[in-house]
Amino acid sequence: MRGDPLANLHHVLRWTRTVYTVADLADPFAFAAEGTPSCTAFHAVVNGNCYLDMSDGSPIALKPGHFVLLPRGGKADHVSTPGAGQTGMNAPRIEKVRDNLFLMRNGEGGDRTVIVSCAVQFEHPAAQRLVQLMAPVIHLEASHSEYADCISRTLKLISTLAGDLGHGDDILMMHLADALLNKMIHTSILRSPKVQSGWLAKIEDRQIGIAVGLMHD
Repeated sequence: MRGDPLANLHHVLRWTRTVYTVADLADPFAFAAEGTPSCTAFHAVVNGNCYLDMSDGSPIALKPGHFVLLPRGGKADHVSTPGAGQTGMNAPRIEKVRDNLFLMRNGEGGDRTVIVSCAVQFEHPAAQRLVQLMAPVIHLEASHSEYADCISRTLKLISTLAGDLGHGDDILMMHLADALLNKMIHTSILRSPKVQSGWLAKIEDRQIGIAVGLMHD
């Protein structure tokens, strides 16, 4: 519907470029999840436990079903122990599955942690303005969502597919990651006071919403 704000929001938040990484790591580990200012980064923990070590804040403890969204990108390290540097850690081996899909492993042994990450670039100019209104780091837990069970099952399926990629499984895995990212972005936007009182309030206006819909058409 042209006047539906969430439908218009979906149009604005379409992305053109996505890079996916699935990290299956044995403790101890530490690797940099570099991001660029033009990309929105998303990290989901499927199995195990880790910390997201930000250069300008306290480490964020992550468990299965935890999501971190970095709307404006930025440097972040995934570490098994808070404050751990890269020195002395087993360097992960990176396997290129597709031009935009990479698997990362650091050997056998130790408790294992599986992290699904992706970085996206939005095609709509308004999306860049929108992410500027969002908090720089957004930490959500699947258990706090009304879709907790569905999200948990989706994460388990992604983990299973990544562990033994068969014919076409990589495509399915990327679509599942897209669905999780889309849901997290929408949830983050709808919970943001700045967005609610600003940009989203405009497209919720019936006449503006219709105008946005006509432009998309």
